[in-house]
Amino acid sequence: MNKLTLNAAADFFNIEKIVKTNKIREGLGNQNYLLTTSSGKEYVLRKLVTQTIKGIENEFAIQKQLSRFNILTPHFLIGNNGGYHLKINDDVFTCTEKIVGVHPTTADVHLCEQTGKILALFHKSVTKIPHPHKGWLNKEIALRDSNKLENDPFSYKVKNLINNNLDLFNSKMQTGYVHGDLHFQNMLIAENGEIAIFDFEECEQNLLILDIARTITEICQKQNKLRGNLIHSFIDGYESVRIITRTEKDNMLKAIQYVSGASATWLYLEGFKEYAKENIAITDNLDTVILF
Repeated sequence: MNKLTLNAAADFFNIEKIVKTNKIREGLGNQNYLLTTSSGKEYVLRKLVTQTIKGIENEFAIQKQLSRFNILTPHFLIGNNGGYHLKINDDVFTCTEKIVGVHPTTADVHLCEQTGKILALFHKSVTKIPHPHKGWLNKEIALRDSNKLENDPFSYKVKNLINNNLDLFNSKMQTGYVHGDLHFQNMLIAENGEIAIFDFEECEQNLLILDIARTITEICQKQNKLRGNLIHSFIDGYESVRIITRTEKDNMLKAIQYVSGASATWLYLEGFKEYAKENIAITDNLDTVILF
């Protein structure tokens, strides 16, 4: 990050002189830099890589809706032109104040209960985005991408996890806007113990049960095995806001299978083959898991 860019960002987002810069995380959709100012205040400057301005506009809309329900999330700073993204030549930047906290690395019953409640509040609060799109849990995307996989035992299993559970989409289960990718790296435990969530690139309209299942597979497991006590705590937290219907409960195992296949497909095609294998390993012992 060169000095001219930093000075332009500081001026546009009305922050103090930047005295230190560290690259903190590089995702598939952006690059993130931790900025420290002369007073010690910290900000996160994001440089878009594959994420689009439309995606940023969706994220801004989601931030505003979450704030109505007091869900902690980093908010874009408003620039001196009233907008929230800075364009320098072909590069686009956003900036947020840093939320001081840590990414959880393992779950306990308390964290799972908190996460369940936050996911239900997300489902309740997010009712529209300006640029609807299809994320990786979308049926069309999962089918299209799974057809790109190789002809090997892993790919065969992934395709079965998707194809054998497509009847989920013929049901009349509730739909809404889903987060689509709520896991430890997209959460922070703030200093006061509150959970912050972010990374809304996969937010789309879909079956709510798929978002519940996706989050369960990420949060309520240890060593790629789902843990009943963690799932029960997650569901307790979720149902403190929204009751999971009988039909949703009856289809939860199918939803877990489908989302495991869909997420494994995306990971595999992006080059994260070991993570992809971990995603479907969760489905090996589902018959031993008591969900409700």
